[in-house]
Amino acid sequence: MKPVTVAIALLCTPIMVFAQVASEGSEQGTSACIPTPVRNLQVQPGATSLALTWSKPETLCPGGKTEVVVRWAVGEKKTSRRFDETVENYEVQDLQPWTTVMLKVFIQHTDNNNLTHDSSKAEETVTTLKKKCNHDKDASNDTRQRISGLTPLMYNELSLQAFNKNEGQPRLKS
Repeated sequence: MKPVTVAIALLCTPIMVFAQVASEGSEQGTSACIPTPVRNLQVQPGATSLALTWSKPETLCPGGKTEVVVRWAVGEKKTSRRFDETVENYEVQDLQPWTTVMLKVFIQHTDNNNLTHDSSKAEETVTTLKKKCNHDKDASNDTRQRISGLTPLMYNELSLQAFNKNEGQPRLKS
C-alpha cells in the first residue's frame, strides 16, 4: 500500500505547485481586460468608397493602449487600419464599383505586459454601388430619338409598336 500512496503524492505535487503559481500571477494584477465591442456600426456605400460610422464602447480597459481596428477584404486582398479609441468613423477609398467588401471593426487593447486582447467584431458585408453610366445621365438635350415604350401586338406574326417620344406618333415594326 505504501508505494501506491507515494505515487499519488508525486502526482499531486506538480498540480499544487501549478495552482500556487497561477494564484500568484493573479495577485499581481495581470488579469486580462477583454474590451467591449463597438456599437451601432453603419456603412454607407458609394461607387468607389464605403463610409463607416460606429459608436465607441461606453467603458474602456484601464492602463495600456486601446485602439480601434478596421479591417476589410476584397477577394483575397485584406487591409487594416488602426486608430485611437476616440475615432468613430472611417472611409474606405479606392474601391472598384460593384465590389463586395467584407468589413470588421473591433477594439484591441494592449495591456502593460504587452498582451493584446480583442473585443468581439462588428461585421458587415457590403457591395459598392454601380458606377453611373453615360446613358444614365439626363438626356433632355440629346437630339437622338428616344423610344419611350414597347407594346407587343398579336397578329398573324408578332409585331412591336414603338412610340416616339419627340413626335408621339406610333410606328409599326415587324
